Amino acid sequence: MQTTITIILAFALGLIAGYFIWKQRKKSRNNAQDKKKQQNMTTVLDYAQKHKRLSNDVVQSITGVSDATATNYLSQLEQQGKLKQIGSGKHTYYQLVE
Repeated sequence: MQTTITIILAFALGLIAGYFIWKQRKKSRNNAQDKKKQQNMTTVLDYAQKHKRLSNDVVQSITGVSDATATNYLSQLEQQGKLKQIGSGKHTYYQLVE
């Protein structure tokens, strides 16, 4: 009986420890992703400053992200008032807001 209780307690402690280790690793991954995103956003703004205009394709090329992620970056920078969208559809590009 006591052996069964010991096994159950050891199992429960293992689960609890595993949960906290998983949570810490997840937090660390999220921090790394946030840092990479900020680096990419800075790269996009630097490019816009040097070249005066950029497109979704350019963002994909200079950051190595997908089409959807490039679109999200451009939308976020536009919402922050840092970029302005010019045109629509295939010929859309963005400029720095001055």
